[in-house]
Amino acid sequence: YVQEMETYQYIFLKLASGNQADSSCFGKIAVEYQKQLKLNSLIVADWSLYTESNLKMMSDLSWLSPVPLSVRSAQ
Repeated sequence: YVQEMETYQYIFLKLASGNQADSSCFGKIAVEYQKQLKLNSLIVADWSLYTESNLKMMSDLSWLSPVPLSVRSAQ
């Protein structure tokens, strides 16, 4: 979910299947969020966001995510 920080109202909610890995859906959800709300925003997510396909998909978005230790440059 996404919360608007000043009034703490939910402004976007997208549920993914419990059978689906977070890494396979986070990028799609971020892109859909940006298209629907048309706001200049920063996407903040856990390490599941940091995959090659998500990074390509979100190349036009601002995002913040820790780099998984499986990525050699993070070691």
